[in-house]
Amino acid sequence: MVVRHGARTPLTPKYWDGASWFPGKDCGQLYQAVRLDLSSADGGPVSPSTHNQRQIDTVLPGGCSKGALTHMGQQQAKDLGGWLRHRYTSQFPFLDPTFQAGTLRARTTAFERTKDTLRGVLTGLYPELASSSFSVTTSGDHDEILYGNTSKCKRLAALMKTAVAKQKELQAKDGQVEALQQRVRAALKLEPDHQTAFVELYDALSCLRFHGKAMAAEFTPELMKQIEVQASRVMRAVEAPSGADHDAREMLQLTAGPLIALIQDNMQQATGSRSAPDAGPRMQFYSAHDTTIMPLLQILAQGSDSWPPYLADIIFELWTPSQQQHKGSWFSGWLSGSANNEPVVRVLYLGKAVQLPGARLAGGTQMPLSAFVDKVLKPYSLTGQDYDRACDLPEEQQPQHVPQIPPQGQASSNDSVQGL
Repeated sequence: MVVRHGARTPLTPKYWDGASWFPGKDCGQLYQAVRLDLSSADGGPVSPSTHNQRQIDTVLPGGCSKGALTHMGQQQAKDLGGWLRHRYTSQFPFLDPTFQAGTLRARTTAFERTKDTLRGVLTGLYPELASSSFSVTTSGDHDEILYGNTSKCKRLAALMKTAVAKQKELQAKDGQVEALQQRVRAALKLEPDHQTAFVELYDALSCLRFHGKAMAAEFTPELMKQIEVQASRVMRAVEAPSGADHDAREMLQLTAGPLIALIQDNMQQATGSRSAPDAGPRMQFYSAHDTTIMPLLQILAQGSDSWPPYLADIIFELWTPSQQQHKGSWFSGWLSGSANNEPVVRVLYLGKAVQLPGARLAGGTQMPLSAFVDKVLKPYSLTGQDYDRACDLPEEQQPQHVPQIPPQGQASSNDSVQGL
């Protein structure tokens, strides 16, 4: 399961003048949640995140930190955990209703909002964990693989720089974009030559709207949707490009390839090593960002002009042959099964099964594991040395300016593209 964090305070200083974010009202601990015992994914000591610390140290009007998970975000996380508990202990008795050590494994990025989201989900899934701790892996800024890491992957940085420049050129020629610019200038009373950064604008407005903060009356649902569409197009161009051309495929590989490799390995290990139902973790949980969700959606042929909402989740369900034998009982009607009785994959986005590229089972929502790996995952999977080699770029080709796409919330000087 891959999840974007819950609702948070803004990352950008723009477009939300007048709003305040107060500890005890908007941010701060809402309920007692499980404590995380963090260790490094590579087995070494946990490296501190300068990006995370910079956000913690940036105090917004009112007193909350930049990018902090709000009370509403914490409640979202706990509610998602409750939904998971219902689905996988009651609707489908897959997990034990009482927490069993070793059945759940989790990883989070180093940001406070993803760690706090994970704490909330775990607390909702297993309320008894609220008074204890849970072991979780994480990575330092340079080694993170749960979003496109431009500080480590120079080739990705170069591709993103090209994509940002192309987006600016396309926007400059698009009359509809200019018309949208004019509407935003009028609503916010901006200077006539102001060029709106749509990603930053959408970040600010979505934060305000979700938390019930005051907004200009001109930001109607129709205008908000236009802003979302434009922001999504900009972000997808540099994070999750569509199309079959080489650059688009390469960018998706470099952005999501290591995570895709993890998902693939998890599934293959589960089917190859579990002779008993309780052997090995039953659920792998990744707490991450919208810039994690977007590339995965594109790889799954689910790209759209809609921005992944707070707490957007993608669940990869693997149904093994032993589970398929229970047809007619607790999952009757959910699974078609494959012809050779091999494991079957279903993918849920926001709780609903998605149409998988090339799938023929259950109206296109299920695939045998071997076909899912070969047709969906392998074209983008990158591990270890292959990822390092793909990221390598000669010194003379390295970009002098790297657009800040990963979720460190640092605005780019040549466009306001940032991870959220």
